[in-house]
Amino acid sequence: MTLQKKDKLALINYKIEMSELALKAAIREFEAEDMFTASNRIYYACFYSVEALMLTNDLSFKDHGKLKGEFNRQFVYKGLVDKKYYKILDNAFEQRQAGDYRSFVKFTKEEIESSLDQAKIFVKDINELTLKTIKDIDIDKTKN
Repeated sequence: MTLQKKDKLALINYKIEMSELALKAAIREFEAEDMFTASNRIYYACFYSVEALMLTNDLSFKDHGKLKGEFNRQFVYKGLVDKKYYKILDNAFEQRQAGDYRSFVKFTKEEIESSLDQAKIFVKDINELTLKTIKDIDIDKTKN
């Protein structure tokens, strides 16, 4: 994906905002004891954070599995992000997959609370890394 730098920055900031909104929704749903919806929002909070980070490398994926794989390859494998973040993302992905596509799935409050706590750390840390990275994108020095 090739965007003009100002558009790239706007899209990155939008994805960060979406991650924060999804995390807030996950908290609301957890407090309302809707574990199914909370698990979905937990995953998307992490997903949007990773999308923002990937955009700093001009990468974008429609396939969730490819996004996870590239996050692992581009950031975790290279030592830019601790492997615990991939585990958090993978766990959130698996929970969402189970909730969305398997029959008779019920999440316990304890497992969703754990996932939510991990997602809070994930979103905070990955978004901070993204914001640190985009400081290098200098809009004033480009004609795009």
